[in-house]
Amino acid sequence: MKKMISLVLIASILLISMGSVFAATVPGMVYTDHTAQEMDAILRNAGVKDVKPMDWYAQGTASLLEAGLIAPDSNGNINPLSTATAGDAVSLITKALGIANKTDTPSIVLQKAKDAGLIEAGVATSTEMKRIDAAKLLAKAFNMSYISVYNKRLFPFEDFYAFTPDERGMVRALNERGLFLGYAIGGGKYEFRPNNIITKGELYTLIARLIAFSLTA
Repeated sequence: MKKMISLVLIASILLISMGSVFAATVPGMVYTDHTAQEMDAILRNAGVKDVKPMDWYAQGTASLLEAGLIAPDSNGNINPLSTATAGDAVSLITKALGIANKTDTPSIVLQKAKDAGLIEAGVATSTEMKRIDAAKLLAKAFNMSYISVYNKRLFPFEDFYAFTPDERGMVRALNERGLFLGYAIGGGKYEFRPNNIITKGELYTLIARLIAFSLTA
């Protein structure tokens, strides 16, 4: 039986292990000890109808369901391929880091995120969130330090010119910690696609990677 570690502890582990690099993995997958049968049971017990165990986002979805961070709507849908809003991202990240409680209302979560300095007053949480903005939110949450990148050979993604030097340093730091792995384009190469709107499935996978780190550290 897998032991569930508190999300506050997970955040602490991540903060003191910033130099740790994850082993290579397939983009879109997460580290987990869920078997296909276990995922199927988690999804069925939660009443989820639109996620199957072999879907690329199933691992992340199952992990977040098990952690009590998400729940299906009244029709049993998670809608993993729909786009995520800034509010979705702020809510999941602040709850995963223990800044907000899982039972907090959206307005309380938003206020706690502002109090923690994660977002500024007046931010439009109803707007769709770009992948680069999700990366910035994570980097700010961890007070992550990084060095600007000017050399393309030092950057893990092929879309080098889509970023500022500071953004490249931040994205490389997140990639080295296994959080953002990118889209495979063949030949062992990947793109980050910073201006893509992050989907809920991608967001669930990202948050699940935070949780999964505590099981592999």
